[in-house]
Amino acid sequence: MAPSRSARLRHSSAALFSRAFGLAGRSPVTGSGVAAAALAAIALAAGRHLQDFVLATAGAGGLALFVLSGLAALAQGLLARRHAAKGKEALAPLRAVEGRPAETGRRWPDAWVPLAAPIRIAWRVPPGEARLRRVPGGLAETVVFRDRALVTEAVRELVAEDVLGFWRIRFRARDDVRVRVLPDPGRLSAAELVACLASADLMPYPFGRPTGDRVDSRTYTRSDPARFILWKVYARTRELMVRVPEPARSPERAPLIFLAAGREDAPAAALVLLLLEGGLLGPGARFAADGSPDPSRDPEAVRDAIARSSSFRERGGRDLSTALGHPSLSPEDPVVIVGPAADEAWMAEVAGTVAADPSRFVVLAAADAHPPARTPAGWRRILFRPPPEGGRPVPALARKLGILTEAGARVLLADRAGGRIVPVAPGPAAANRRRAG
Repeated sequence: MAPSRSARLRHSSAALFSRAFGLAGRSPVTGSGVAAAALAAIALAAGRHLQDFVLATAGAGGLALFVLSGLAALAQGLLARRHAAKGKEALAPLRAVEGRPAETGRRWPDAWVPLAAPIRIAWRVPPGEARLRRVPGGLAETVVFRDRALVTEAVRELVAEDVLGFWRIRFRARDDVRVRVLPDPGRLSAAELVACLASADLMPYPFGRPTGDRVDSRTYTRSDPARFILWKVYARTRELMVRVPEPARSPERAPLIFLAAGREDAPAAALVLLLLEGGLLGPGARFAADGSPDPSRDPEAVRDAIARSSSFRERGGRDLSTALGHPSLSPEDPVVIVGPAADEAWMAEVAGTVAADPSRFVVLAAADAHPPARTPAGWRRILFRPPPEGGRPVPALARKLGILTEAGARVLLADRAGGRIVPVAPGPAAANRRRAG
């Protein structure tokens, strides 16, 4: 069905306004500058027409001030751009954590140009907010990145303005410098994560694959408690034997940690970094991610892969099958899948692989949980704006993991904001124990 004439008119109007606002945003003259120049031109024209010397002088002075302000902003921008082109070879690789200030090593000139405002800097690649503070020798640059990233070329936007706000001139400055931004672990605790993983299906359990003796026995000694004596063995053989509890064991095979990228996956990337840097799964743990499916043990390569995975969010776990098919992996190697709890796309992608062998997989879903907004009661609803609906409480996030719990894997939910680790599904080991009991 063809759109109506009114719909086409609304679409054309919206496109026209969008293009106009886009051109206005790129224009070096601000809205106040256009208004001031127009008023000055009108005053000059009216003064000349009416032969009013005062009005004509005011209009001419306004136009002169408008032009001088533009020249001042242009000079300030050219000065900053010239300084940005110097010293590129001396820049060291920048390593930062998202949301935390990082010193870039850049020193910008604290030059004063009449009628010009201090230079402003905005990072475009990777996106971030730059701040300048006065130090001996100029202005030191500090940047706060909004997302993890790995780039080999940094792109800044230098914004030069005049003190009256009539002009805003933008320049692009590029630096051949390696920038790696890693996720912020927040309040996630390695100790609590260890406690949860210690009871996960990665460890030996009676109904799993045989990876060693489950129970052992030895001859009784006087220091052994009587409750450990195997009386049935004594009745049959007349030898006092005691049961030796199974010692805690690490997995015999090196686990694979896979990061499934997706929407709002910063907490998941932070959880992976905590697992690897803390050595919680042993020194032989390997890592793979969407965009980097080849398992790796090299710490620097792993950090690069975590930072690079932000560019592959649309894959949503599709590279898991490629990672599992790598020649260095055995079909019996345990796998820890880490992904965002707020995005269900990757869950549907990996659910079939998990369901094929649930005892092999442990799923860690991470998010920044927060309670739902409370609705004010009574007269407060009339006087105050209602809070935004929704929220992201832990129970609501746990319900999103239903497709993974139905697949049979052990599922844990990590809350980066609160630092909690919440078991969602016990996994096949606990289920088999309950059935056996």
